[in-house]
Amino acid sequence: MEKESQNKQILEHLKRGLSIAPMEALRKFNCMRLGARIHNLRESYPIITRMIKLPSGKWIARYRMIHLNSIVLYGDDIYNVTRISDFPPFVVDISNKIENHKVGIDELS
Repeated sequence: MEKESQNKQILEHLKRGLSIAPMEALRKFNCMRLGARIHNLRESYPIITRMIKLPSGKWIARYRMIHLNSIVLYGDDIYNVTRISDFPPFVVDISNKIENHKVGIDELS
């Protein structure tokens, strides 16, 4: 599978609101260098990285695209995305903090 088709497949996956981690990328798209594909896609799309600690203690990156009105975790707080700039580097406005949230961290991945 060539690099361009992996970029397109990963982009479509992220556009559907799904997140992706390296092992998923390997299984779904035969992509062994997800970080490199994400680096390419970040030139045109607002993609964030969230570090996830596995039960084994190992940390992995999980990527997802930010959309307007999506919810993001920043520190210990949860915010609603109210604006994304049109050009890279993307500036994301998360000034609308969600108070008294009941969303678990796993629900945001």
